[in-house]
Amino acid sequence: MAIFHWYPIHDQAVTLAVDLPISQESFQQINRLQKKATQQLSTLLDDLVPSYNSLTLCFKREHKWSDHIKKIDQLLLSLANDAMNEIENETPIKKIPVCYEENFAPDLFEISCQLNLSKEKIIELHSNRTYQVYAMGFVPGFPYMGEINEQLILPRKAVPSQRIKAGSVAIANKQTGIYPFEVPGGWHVIGQTPLALFNKNRTPLCLLQPGDQVQFYPISKSEFESWS
Repeated sequence: MAIFHWYPIHDQAVTLAVDLPISQESFQQINRLQKKATQQLSTLLDDLVPSYNSLTLCFKREHKWSDHIKKIDQLLLSLANDAMNEIENETPIKKIPVCYEENFAPDLFEISCQLNLSKEKIIELHSNRTYQVYAMGFVPGFPYMGEINEQLILPRKAVPSQRIKAGSVAIANKQTGIYPFEVPGGWHVIGQTPLALFNKNRTPLCLLQPGDQVQFYPISKSEFESWS
């Protein structure tokens, strides 16, 4: 069982962090911790915010986290006690269609030159693995997913793009993500999905959530344009 440490954010919030490097293993620990916290502390909490290797407990206004240190300790102890016996339910894989054709992938040619890989190889490497959704940000619905194939690792753009289309699928460093809105951004766009990542009239609002497993699959331009 991994070691956790905690640190306060303010009177109503405390972050529990696992002492492991960012990886699917560390996130699985956070996922288990979130389930335990939901079971044991739900009456005290307003929200739970998972990230790569931490979970923030947001207590209701009438509760200070420091009044519940014993319960937090019990939460971590129960996680440790169950670690050896707990059987994880397999998370269904969410399939995301992506058009990687030229008009939908403005950075694909440049990436191909930088990495000395054909466009077909880049598409293959990006779409042939399952990704973990680690966190949501920097705008509502943007999923931070990892890890991409090592052959595709690139730093963020030195100069961010002023306009990235909604649905753009992009890569940067070891991660891949999807822009839910038209915004500026510094990741390399290699495709576009017709799916809406954020919808204010949908429950939940975001198509993807931390803990989800995601696979991309290529579609043609005509399939993209006829998607409903």
